[in-house]
Amino acid sequence: MRINVNKNVNKIGKFLALIFFSAVLFGMNFAMIANAASTDTYKVSAWMPSWDIEEATDSFESNADVIDTLSPFWYHVNTDGTLTTVMNGEDMNIIRFAQSNNVEIIPTISNSFDWKVVHEFLNDSEEKKKNIARIVDKVNFFNYDGIDIDYEGLLSSDKDAFTSYIRDLSAELKKHNKKLTIAIQAKTYDKIAIYGDFGQDWKAIHPYVDEFRIMTYDYGWRGSVPRPIAPYYWVEDVIEYALDNVPKEKIFLGVPFYGGGWSDGYFYNYTYDTIKLILDRYGVDFQYDPTQKTNKLYYVSNQDSRDVPVPHEVWFENSVSLEPKLDLVKKYDLGGIAIWRLGKEDTRNWKEIRKILKGEPLTETLYFRDVNQNTANFEAITRLAELGIVRGQDKSDWFKPYDKVNRAEILKMTLNSFARDTSNYMFEDIIAEAQAALEASNAEIDESATGDVE
Repeated sequence: MRINVNKNVNKIGKFLALIFFSAVLFGMNFAMIANAASTDTYKVSAWMPSWDIEEATDSFESNADVIDTLSPFWYHVNTDGTLTTVMNGEDMNIIRFAQSNNVEIIPTISNSFDWKVVHEFLNDSEEKKKNIARIVDKVNFFNYDGIDIDYEGLLSSDKDAFTSYIRDLSAELKKHNKKLTIAIQAKTYDKIAIYGDFGQDWKAIHPYVDEFRIMTYDYGWRGSVPRPIAPYYWVEDVIEYALDNVPKEKIFLGVPFYGGGWSDGYFYNYTYDTIKLILDRYGVDFQYDPTQKTNKLYYVSNQDSRDVPVPHEVWFENSVSLEPKLDLVKKYDLGGIAIWRLGKEDTRNWKEIRKILKGEPLTETLYFRDVNQNTANFEAITRLAELGIVRGQDKSDWFKPYDKVNRAEILKMTLNSFARDTSNYMFEDIIAEAQAALEASNAEIDESATGDVE
C-alpha cells in the first residue's frame, strides 16, 4: 500500500495504536504469533494436477521434505471399468523423485464428478472384479504405494455398491501390502442426497481405507452465491461430524490452495498466482474476514470479454487462512491434511505447514527490508503484512517503520481491516464513501492507490 505521506498528522505512537486496534478487531493474540513448535507431527498428503505440471512439479520438489504422500491425478475411469492415463501421467521422473525422497506415491483415479461413469461396473460384480484387477495390476507394475479413489457425484442408490467396491478393492490391495486412500465429499449431517454426498457412507467405508481425505472446500462454487471457499465454522462442523463416524487418526482435512470469483452470473477458478496478478493489475488490496477466517477482494475488470466492465467478488485461500485450519488439525488431533492442489499456491503456505504440523522452529517471514526481529512491534507489523493490511511504501519492500503516518494511510488500513458483505456488488457506494472520506481528510493519494480503496 502506498499513500503519500506529505501531510504528516500522526506520529508513530498513533500508528502503533492503530496496529493494536487492528489486533483487537481480528481477535488476535500477538503473543501466540511465535507459535511455539510442537513435538507432534501430522501427515501431509498432496494432490498433483496433470495440468500446470511444471509449476506443480516445482512445488512438489521444493517441499518434498514435508510431503508424506503424493497423489498425482493420472487416471480416469471409464464406463466399462477400464482406466485411461491422462496427459503427463505415469511420469517416471516424478515416481523416481518421490521414491528417492521417501515420499509415498499414491496416484488418483477420477470419475470427473460423473456418477454415470461408475454406475454400471459398481453394480456388476464381474465388471467390478475386472476393474479392481486392473487397478491392482497398475499399482504393482509401477510399484506405487497404493491408489487414491476420487469418485464423486455418486447416486444415493449406489451407496451400498460403492461401499462394497471400496471393501473389495482394499482387500486386493492389502494382499500386496498396498494402501487405499479416498477423496470424500464434505458434509455435516447424514443425508444429503444431492451431488453424491449420500453416496459415500462414512461409517461403512472407513474400515477399509488408510486415509479418509475429506474435501473441506468448494463451499463456495460455481452454483452458489459468492461466499468463502472454506469458511472456518463450516470446516469445523465437518470435522465434528466426521469424528462421530470415522477414527480421528484416519481423518485428513482437505485444505484448499486456491480461490473462486463471481461476477454477474459468471464463475472463475483462481490460483493464488492469479490472485497476485489481480492485486497488482487493478491496484486493489484483499481483506481478511475475521469471522470466516479467510480472504476476499473486489475489483472491476477492464480485461473482461463482456462489453461493460463488471465487478468481481473473489474469495481465496492463502497462508493466513491456512493457519487456523492447521490449528484445527491439532485441536482435534487428526491424521493430517490433504492439499488441493500443488502449483501456483501461496509459497508461504509451506512455512505454516512446517511450523504448525511438523513442529519446525522457524523465524517469522521478513516482509520488508527494514523490518526484522529487532524492530519494535515486529510481530504486529508482520501479522498485518500477512493479512494484506499494510504493504511496502510505493509498492516496494521498504516499510519505513519510524516514518510519520498521515490520515489517508490510517483510513486505508482501517478500511482494509473490515470485511464487508458485498454480495449485491455495492461497489459504487463503497467507493463513494471512501472517496468522500479521503477528500475530507485533505490527503494526497497517488494514482496507483486510488483504485485500492474498497
